[in-house]
Amino acid sequence: MSAKKIGYYDARRISENVANKAFEHLLSPMQVECDKLAQEAYDAVRIYLGLSYANTKCMEDAEVISMCRLCGIHIVTGKDEDGDLIKEKVAVLGSDDYDAPNSYVCSRMTIPEDLAGGLHEMWEKMGPIVEAKQQLGVRINCDIQGKTPTSVIKKWPELRGFIEDVMGVQGSVELVVPFSDVLQKYLGQFLALPAPEAT
Repeated sequence: MSAKKIGYYDARRISENVANKAFEHLLSPMQVECDKLAQEAYDAVRIYLGLSYANTKCMEDAEVISMCRLCGIHIVTGKDEDGDLIKEKVAVLGSDDYDAPNSYVCSRMTIPEDLAGGLHEMWEKMGPIVEAKQQLGVRINCDIQGKTPTSVIKKWPELRGFIEDVMGVQGSVELVVPFSDVLQKYLGQFLALPAPEAT
């Protein structure tokens, strides 16, 4: 077993993978619906601006706009203490596949509230879950960064597959601290489930 410690980037990848897996049963169905609403809102803005696919192509040919494969869809969710708008990214439309067409007029669009459809309601449901997922990821990151894979796996054997996927290492599986306690703190408020397993 390597004595190499889990560095910043590996800890971040491992913790994000675990948090994504832990919350995918809650967020994946919601994200599908959110993506659908985001596409409808994008189309509503495009139509409002009078951008048909035909004149969009003409504008791109004239180098007025630069079409892209991906478009991050944002909504305004409030203002901060300085009065600046708080914008949340609720979806990413398109694909970063090399062969995907450039079909979006911008890489980022903030949807006006009157054209947002059900995006605000969907974000009200998703927001707390996304925040809990991020907090779980931060907690795991803090707990594993700078430690050896062996010591982490001894404490949280449920992370073995995630660590091996990122670092390609194997270690002991002696249980010291159950990882399910950490999961329960973040996931428990939504639904009590067993620890996720790497696939």
